[in-house]
Amino acid sequence: MQIPSSCSMYLKKKNPFASSVSCRTHKTVMDQSFACVLLLLSLAFGKYVYIEQKKTWHEAQKYCQMFYTDLAPVSNKHDIYQLERLVGESEDYFWIGMERDSTDTLKWMWSGGGEVSTFFWALGEPDNRQHEDYVMIHYNRMYDAEADFEDHFFCYRVVVVRERKMWKEALDYCKKYHRDLASVGSETEMLLIQKELGKNVTTERVWIGLHLFSGHWLWVDRRPLDYEAWGQGNKSACPKANLRCAALHVMGGKQSNSADSPLVTNATEGTGAVHTHHTGSVMNTTANTELNIPGVSQAATGVKQSVWEAHDCEERLHFICY
Repeated sequence: MQIPSSCSMYLKKKNPFASSVSCRTHKTVMDQSFACVLLLLSLAFGKYVYIEQKKTWHEAQKYCQMFYTDLAPVSNKHDIYQLERLVGESEDYFWIGMERDSTDTLKWMWSGGGEVSTFFWALGEPDNRQHEDYVMIHYNRMYDAEADFEDHFFCYRVVVVRERKMWKEALDYCKKYHRDLASVGSETEMLLIQKELGKNVTTERVWIGLHLFSGHWLWVDRRPLDYEAWGQGNKSACPKANLRCAALHVMGGKQSNSADSPLVTNATEGTGAVHTHHTGSVMNTTANTELNIPGVSQAATGVKQSVWEAHDCEERLHFICY
């Protein structure tokens, strides 16, 4: 169903980057109203969605996994500034997807997988009081806290778009209907993106927002390239003219290479689910299947192999927006 015009106008007033918001078809007026309320209680900026409802850490985690992708990971200062832009100078505390490792109390993990490697602790934090095993953000600093506190929170979301487009067409589509072609800023983001891809039938490779500009590979959203997953010898500063776009190898399930299968729209565009896609005869494995993802360390091994590669910019692939 289409969000009512009054709802859309409110969303754009609250979030100038919101556009073309649509929802899964509902059977009742009550369902329709509930979907509208959920959107009105959230503000999105790229990969992050600010949820104004107050929940405990575990409730927030469940909510993000249901409606988006997961509770938000934070990889660097660029991410911190993005969160700040969503909430301005708010004095509130906000849950992120960071929790203490249950087997090693000195280690912190992300809800979506992967160990935390960059910290923005406030002075005196973590103070390691009993049961303070979860993390809030306050004025761009991290605080350990008990899970039962009810506070606002940030979700992480990516959108798998199953329409075949060239890289530039995919970039234009993401900027028009979402925010940008997705970047991959960390091991955790790689896990979350592959998890979303694993829920759907996609092309074997999908476009991401990595492109060669003046001899340097850069993300189109201007975030730093401090996480890389190139194959050996695949990162070239001077590739052929048509190989200046990066494609991500899909690891989470089987793919469909049918170029002429019918289009289906089956999910909320604002969530971490698929937007429009081609159906195929072969379905992916479920999202709960453990992913063996090259480029992502398994059990903190730190082993990294090829996940993305320089690819022909004119090939038509599915892609990832946020």
